[in-house]
Amino acid sequence: RTLVRVLGAHRIKMILRYLAEAYWERYCGWPDLVSWQETPEGPQDVQFIEVKSSSDKLSDDQRVWIKGNHDHLRLSFRIAKIHRTQRLKLSETSPQ
Repeated sequence: RTLVRVLGAHRIKMILRYLAEAYWERYCGWPDLVSWQETPEGPQDVQFIEVKSSSDKLSDDQRVWIKGNHDHLRLSFRIAKIHRTQRLKLSETSPQ
């Protein structure tokens, strides 16, 4: 329900049509997150986000998705690269 509300029926149908045309080639590699801003007018600034650690690289499936998105879907897409700034130490009394 949330995805239909955020993306809208038109985009949902477009995504489903894209998948149905070649499901086994297109079902992998989708981004990790969908992000949007709630406004009084409804969801805005919808983005699909792939999260990568500093040492992580895109898989072949993810590269295929990015190209397919660019060529067919044209959904707003970003890669979020996460870098560790420091290592946290757990205290002996904290639960693990």
